[in-house]
Amino acid sequence: MPKDPKKYLYDITERIGFIFSCHLNGIDSLDDYKANRTVQSAVERELISIGEAVYNLFRAGIILPYADKSINRRNTLAH
Repeated sequence: MPKDPKKYLYDITERIGFIFSCHLNGIDSLDDYKANRTVQSAVERELISIGEAVYNLFRAGIILPYADKSINRRNTLAH
């Protein structure tokens, strides 16, 4: 049974907030980000989860702006 679309939207917003509040806390530049493999991995994992949620919304007939880019990014990172 599919989840309520609101759950996917909640997951997306929570993960975006988590990226900025936790993973990127103290990362002040692109160079800082590139130098920290742990942060890169954590952000990539969140982006994969966001892409999955966007895909599930797409399958439910809800198309978000840039959904195709989010889904493609998820596929690239996961595979």
